[in-house]
Amino acid sequence: MTSSATRCNGCADASMSFAVVRHLLGISLLVWSGAAAAGEWDVQGVVGAESRLFLNAPAHPGQESARLDLTVTAVPEFHFVSDGGDDRVSIVAMIRKDRIDAARSFTDLKELYWLHIGDGWDVRIGVDRVFWGVTESRHLVDIINQTDLSGDLAEEDRLGQLMINLGVQTGAGDFNLLAMPRFRPRRFPEQADRLRPGIVIDNDNEVFIGGAGKDHFDIALRYFNVIGDYDVGLSWFHGVSREPSFLLQFNAQNELRLVSVYEVIDQAGADIQLTRGPFLWKLEAIERWITDDRFSAMVAGVEYTMYGIRGNTDLGLLFEYLRDGRDALTMPTPFDDDVFVGARLTLNDVDDTSMLAGAIIDTDSGAGFFSLEFETRIADGLTLDLELRAVDDGIGKQFDFGIGNDDYAALSLEYSF
Repeated sequence: MTSSATRCNGCADASMSFAVVRHLLGISLLVWSGAAAAGEWDVQGVVGAESRLFLNAPAHPGQESARLDLTVTAVPEFHFVSDGGDDRVSIVAMIRKDRIDAARSFTDLKELYWLHIGDGWDVRIGVDRVFWGVTESRHLVDIINQTDLSGDLAEEDRLGQLMINLGVQTGAGDFNLLAMPRFRPRRFPEQADRLRPGIVIDNDNEVFIGGAGKDHFDIALRYFNVIGDYDVGLSWFHGVSREPSFLLQFNAQNELRLVSVYEVIDQAGADIQLTRGPFLWKLEAIERWITDDRFSAMVAGVEYTMYGIRGNTDLGLLFEYLRDGRDALTMPTPFDDDVFVGARLTLNDVDDTSMLAGAIIDTDSGAGFFSLEFETRIADGLTLDLELRAVDDGIGKQFDFGIGNDDYAALSLEYSF
């Protein structure tokens, strides 16, 4: 493996190659300025503060001993729509500062793109976020944007991705071609941070093999259509894997570290949802080809919603089965053979109160990951969120994830303007 590897020594995780962004955005704005002489800007955003309370003392040497953490976040948004509506510009940034967690403190450009809408087609140039998928517990086919693990342990947060996205809408369905000239490595918790494995993952020395690299040109295709009661998405991706595998190495200080290894993959994906009355039947499945290997993974399940319980309240019951056939020793995953059970409660009140609770349970060991999310509006523009995450020590049979002591409760206040 190491004979064809290239190493990124001392590369800080810059939020984006701003030179490339400026180049692409400059081209798009020149085109846009000629097409849209007038329009309207809308300014909005979110500012918030989150306090996380870790319920146990840290498990690993070097971790910050304080159990109470504080994070402040600002997400300003600027959106432009031309008078005719055919041209749009979106700018969304995220600035986050954490009191003790270095990996959570950074700035990211979520969106910085120009969109032109034609007759039956559209093109989007710049930084954007793209979501694919239908299941609740895991988003297998959602491969375009890099995961921000420092933002959310449940892998719900995504970093912005530089791209050109061409969409074509036809009577036979919608087609998208995506070209991505810049790859972003995944960020992991540092030595002093919570929610890290027992062996620290080195964020400064990624290894690229098989032609992979930060400048690799990734491409993706997606087809989507609604056929009767079915929502059908089919996708194909060729590029650098957003999920690394790992090697054990000693760094310059003779400390044992996990090193992220990235390589070029091909991935075929399908996400399908069938709506039948109160039932939503869901499936996400992938087949992934790596240099000398291949594996498949899937999530399949059902969501049943009971409407109008005690007035306007809706209750959704969720069940999903997760299967993953990858080599967990080098590309660890806790989802090799698991079930997910959950419930979604929506009050449909003036405060948009909702709650989602769920657990992913390993079918062999019985260990699991539990999550609870509660959200309500407490004043005009002010939202309160409560989050609880709990992890069993044995959640990975073949890999020690080392976060069994990192159960936490988080309380956040967000003001939208």
